[in-house]
Amino acid sequence: MIQGNRINIRGKELYVEVYGAAHQDAILYLHGGPGESCYDFSFEQAEKLGENFYVVSIDQRGVCRSEEIHFR
Repeated sequence: MIQGNRINIRGKELYVEVYGAAHQDAILYLHGGPGESCYDFSFEQAEKLGENFYVVSIDQRGVCRSEEIHFR
């Protein structure tokens, strides 16, 4: 399994996993929710799809491994 990274996007940390090679056609996976994450997709499908596609999977802001949302 590929380990994901938290990356900074406009000052917020989002958890991102990538599979496959960057030169392949891309798929962006956005999980349902609220409260879901990309974990089940990564475990079940992402590695297999990565054989033929460049797959980018994220945990949306405030969900699971991404930075929480702070309300003021």
